[in-house]
Amino acid sequence: GTAVLGNVSPGEYRVGASSPSPEMYLKEVLFERQDVLTRPWEITNQTSGTLTLLFSNKSGQIEGSLVDALSQPVRGSQVILIPDQERDRPELYKTATTDQNGRFTFRGITPGGYRAYAWESIEANSWYDREVLSQYEQLGRPVRVQESSKETLALKIIPAPK
Repeated sequence: GTAVLGNVSPGEYRVGASSPSPEMYLKEVLFERQDVLTRPWEITNQTSGTLTLLFSNKSGQIEGSLVDALSQPVRGSQVILIPDQERDRPELYKTATTDQNGRFTFRGITPGGYRAYAWESIEANSWYDREVLSQYEQLGRPVRVQESSKETLALKIIPAPK
């Protein structure tokens, strides 16, 4: 697939793209051999060239279970997967909802280090705020995802503040 980006205003941009499949991840974005996936892309009036996006079907997967303080399964709760690095890339954040047995699954995970969290009560999307997340950093469950790996996690829900 080829496309032309025309009339782009000069400035700094972050490149992101939706995966063509839930089992894939965006592995690389290059503009004339320069990485523009992990850092901003500077566009000027003279910018011209080829932008290449590479998707991989070797994404990771995480399956797990969520329990409460009494080790009982928690159903219908949201589990959040947050990258250790590159937190300015929203596509690396993943959410899953537990089933009736407290089980959850994340697919299409970009290889790297993550922490998984499940809160009893937290304002939606507040985990994107570094200050909010720093209060819970040690309560997240660390996990390392490799290409094509399948990891398993056992999580305890983070209780609501009293």
